[in-house]
Amino acid sequence: MADEAQQKGGLGETLNALMSVQSKFADKIDSNWQAFIHDLESQQMLETVFLEQQKTLGLNRIYNEYRTALDGFNHQKMMGPANPIVIKKLQQYCDEMVELKGKMDFKAPACVLDFFQALNNSNRAPLTLLTPEVLSWLTEKEMLNSFNVMRKGLLG
Repeated sequence: MADEAQQKGGLGETLNALMSVQSKFADKIDSNWQAFIHDLESQQMLETVFLEQQKTLGLNRIYNEYRTALDGFNHQKMMGPANPIVIKKLQQYCDEMVELKGKMDFKAPACVLDFFQALNNSNRAPLTLLTPEVLSWLTEKEMLNSFNVMRKGLLG
């Protein structure tokens, strides 16, 4: 009887330890998935104002292809990392959007394009790029609420 109780106790401890490991493993997978998605999104990031410009500049095919790839990307990222095909498709969509961005025509002052290039490369831009002309352009396009200023040391 004592041996049986000890075995049940040991089994319970083993199950608890196994559940803890499984939970940590699931958290790590989720964390890595989020980092992977964030990296892909930063590569293909395009402000809506620049995407919409493509239609007004007559680049409808590029606009439509980018939207289709973005919709596919967003659909695939919701599926999670359980299937390796999802990861491959996400990378393909990202590569396609990056290629399409290279074919786009951006109508904005050079300083605005420099600001967004820095922002798109690392999801941050130094305040030195936020010139009065950039600030005026962002205000005109009603984009000021899309941005936050954070102290560098707090970001890590």
